[in-house]
Amino acid sequence: MYPSFRFALLLFVVLVPLTLSAQTNFPLTNAENKTLLSFQFQHPFFKSGSTDFSLLSGTYDLTLVAPVGSGLSIIGTLPYAAYASSSSFSDNSMGTFTNISVGLRKTFVPSTSLLDFKVFLPTAPSDSKNTYAMYYAFYHRLYDFELYIPDAFSFQTRYYYFKNFDGFLLGGVIGASAFVPTDRGNDDMEVFIRYGVSTGYENKDIRLLAEITGIGILTEKKIFSDGKTEYYAVLGGQWTGGSVIKPKINVHIPLGNDLSDIYGLALTLGCDFVLP
Repeated sequence: MYPSFRFALLLFVVLVPLTLSAQTNFPLTNAENKTLLSFQFQHPFFKSGSTDFSLLSGTYDLTLVAPVGSGLSIIGTLPYAAYASSSSFSDNSMGTFTNISVGLRKTFVPSTSLLDFKVFLPTAPSDSKNTYAMYYAFYHRLYDFELYIPDAFSFQTRYYYFKNFDGFLLGGVIGASAFVPTDRGNDDMEVFIRYGVSTGYENKDIRLLAEITGIGILTEKKIFSDGKTEYYAVLGGQWTGGSVIKPKINVHIPLGNDLSDIYGLALTLGCDFVLP
């Protein structure tokens, strides 16, 4: 396995928690053929530890969805990872941009499903002190690990299906991703699968969601603490009544026994802006 990834996963098992990303199984669609700009911030809450992280420590994502044709959009994400910590030994503050993603999104009429394809460029640092900020992000964004793996090209595809039955929502997601190291002497490719189911309620002003999401690896015998998969519960809501501004909040809860012993949840705050 790729050495940097092995090192990060070893720290995951031994030292620190991981949480699900802010992405839900019901992404805001671009059915109105308008540009969507989305901002989100995610912060994990540890149950115990000798290091205290500031409330602004976490991951910051700026995502753009720009229509280019009938049901087809360009998507891209600029991710940033940062933390400020204090302990009895020292105080630290670090921040860095990580792997930028670009891709395409296809919306299927009558807007009941989406298909995303993304490429993650190897723009994350691999040899500076800010690398630790990237690993800190990796710890609580396992579900979007492609954003935080240095020296690797990653590819991701996800298919979302969702249906509104007079306000009652049902849906899910299935997808796969792979990353290929760019460092010489290592050509191992790792392949992952993602899946999840969702339910919720929606009217003209709000959307409420409850989800179960999992991630598993197909190319290793064992990579997570309890085996080859990890599961998470997501509770979230978004105010959808605004024509331009649509704020949202998500709480991500680990379901694995090992993970739930060392952290409770991660909180995500964000806002979607529908541009002219």
